[in-house]
Amino acid sequence: MAHTQYVDKADVKTWLGLSGTAQDTNIDIAINAACRAIDDFCGREFIQTETTQDRYYDCEFADYAFVDDIATTTGLVVKTLNEDGTDDQTLVLNTDFYLYPLNADKVIPTLPFYKIVMAIENGGKVLPTHFPKGLKITATFGFPDQHNAGSYVPEAITQAALIQSARFWQRKNSPMGFSGNPETGQAPVIFLSELDPDVKTLCKKFKKTTITLASGRPYTGLTAINNQRQYGVWN
Repeated sequence: MAHTQYVDKADVKTWLGLSGTAQDTNIDIAINAACRAIDDFCGREFIQTETTQDRYYDCEFADYAFVDDIATTTGLVVKTLNEDGTDDQTLVLNTDFYLYPLNADKVIPTLPFYKIVMAIENGGKVLPTHFPKGLKITATFGFPDQHNAGSYVPEAITQAALIQSARFWQRKNSPMGFSGNPETGQAPVIFLSELDPDVKTLCKKFKKTTITLASGRPYTGLTAINNQRQYGVWN
């Protein structure tokens, strides 16, 4: 799953009013930098694995786990493992566990799933917390196809990449990292090395949000049910 550009170079050149190929290398660099900045801001990449992959996760909590973006439930297999790495149980979607955010595959733009929540309300199965790599997921990872059009990049992200690419390209004309000078009547001052405010607005919906413990582990709070039940602890 290689890095990709979220906007065509030709569109960036049109946006900037450029023709010819003299600036193509600089524009490619700006596009790549803009796309990776968007990835960092959103906490995810807008690409998809070509085939299903096996990935393994530590389970800090017995009732949920954060995982990589799951693009589709087609071909999805979720298993808990034994301490020796052998298969323990195959979990059934919407019976043993749910995928969150709920309805992610039904909204526009289509969003990925990135959280496994166990259906423990009726004393169901739980995730193993006694040892690392207790959860195995086989899936197509990444961002889902947008409206079955063969593209994984939402229109808002393409627009954000266009704006930010142009901003980074213009950085070459601003060695101090900003444009405008209130003292000479050229205002406002714009810091070109930062994400454009409009880019942040466009990307806000796609930002993966988790709360992180001081130890660096993601956390969103124990469920009321989990508070009433005792599971394994780390040794």
